[in-house]
Amino acid sequence: MRLPRPRRSTFGVGALVVAGLAVTQSLDALLPSATGADFGTGAQRPFVREGIVGTPIALRTGDLTVKAVEGATTLEESGAYPVTTEAVFVVVHFTWKPQREKGTIAVAEVAGGDDRVFRATSIGSGRDGVTCPFPPPGVTAECTAVVELPRDALPGASVTLSTNAIDEGLDDVARVDLGVDAATSGSWGRGRTATVSSGLVGLS
Repeated sequence: MRLPRPRRSTFGVGALVVAGLAVTQSLDALLPSATGADFGTGAQRPFVREGIVGTPIALRTGDLTVKAVEGATTLEESGAYPVTTEAVFVVVHFTWKPQREKGTIAVAEVAGGDDRVFRATSIGSGRDGVTCPFPPPGVTAECTAVVELPRDALPGASVTLSTNAIDEGLDDVARVDLGVDAATSGSWGRGRTATVSSGLVGLS
């Protein structure tokens, strides 16, 4: 029995299917990973803009540059009593320049190499937090974020900075590796005092 010869329309449909699959794979590479259905995972995860210390990171609403990351066991702020921890404070000094409207960085999260996440915000309370002004578009603000975490979470940890204190999945975020491994985590910041910005939540 002779099989019918494919017509041009058949080849056209096949080409469209192949093209559609290619587009889908490209979109999958760009979209956040669908790792689950819980809040903050899957399609609700934010777009992550990877960066390094000293290099500007372009976010949707502005430009962020992490100037320095340091570890400390004591925080010192002008006009406030020093605060000491038996763990470690991750202190992030960064600049923020909004592009189209006034805005600020409101959340700092340190994700340990063991997937534990430690979070500080500009609207919380406690021994750590985020302080960053609301500058007008095109004006650069000096900012500080402090996150307290146990020392065993340091190896492989990274810090993420976000503009949205309610749901980071609504926007993109900047992420910078701390550069701490298992060999250096025991001494990183131990015995050091870090000077932090005035108005840091929990210290004033």
